[in-house]
Amino acid sequence: MKTWRATALLLVTAAAGAVVVFVIFHGGLVSHAASQHSVTLNWSPSAGATSYNIYRGAKSGGPYNKVGTTSAPRFIDTHVSSGATFYYVVTAVRAGKESGHSQEIKTTVP
Repeated sequence: MKTWRATALLLVTAAAGAVVVFVIFHGGLVSHAASQHSVTLNWSPSAGATSYNIYRGAKSGGPYNKVGTTSAPRFIDTHVSSGATFYYVVTAVRAGKESGHSQEIKTTVP
């Protein structure tokens, strides 16, 4: 059985009052920007992935709860409150098998 894992590199910058985070994920670019009452995550597709699972936690290191699944490399989490801090990880699903978590992303909703 072949095992594979999500890999990531985290870079953080601030622009126009919003937090923007870029993460290298399976050779692609993941970005997320926090805007009032939503968090948008975008990433480059992972080769062979048929879907992605998005997990969110209230503290660093988890535990994380699954908040969505998408076949596109994009997810908008609209179930967030202004002023809340969240920690996200993403996994890729290929041939029915889920990868390990990407590097954690922290964001605070303005």
